[in-house]
Amino acid sequence: MEPLLLGRGLIVYLMFLLLKFSKAIEIPSSVQQVPTIIKQSKVQVAFPFDEYFQIECEAKGNPEPTFSWTKDGNPFYFTDHRII
Repeated sequence: MEPLLLGRGLIVYLMFLLLKFSKAIEIPSSVQQVPTIIKQSKVQVAFPFDEYFQIECEAKGNPEPTFSWTKDGNPFYFTDHRII
């Protein structure tokens, strides 16, 4: 049983050494990166007419991603308070 613990201890020690001497890779800002969605709302959102709801999306990439919302294939404008 002792050699197994010694082996695990050695592996843990080697991992700590590796992490201690490793450095994070810094990606230059000139390199383009595909957008990655970090947070998003459910695919379909349905609420009663008088209930508050929040639609959210968070993504990262280079260039910085932009978002647009659509309803039935048409742009959805949040400033239009009419029910559509």
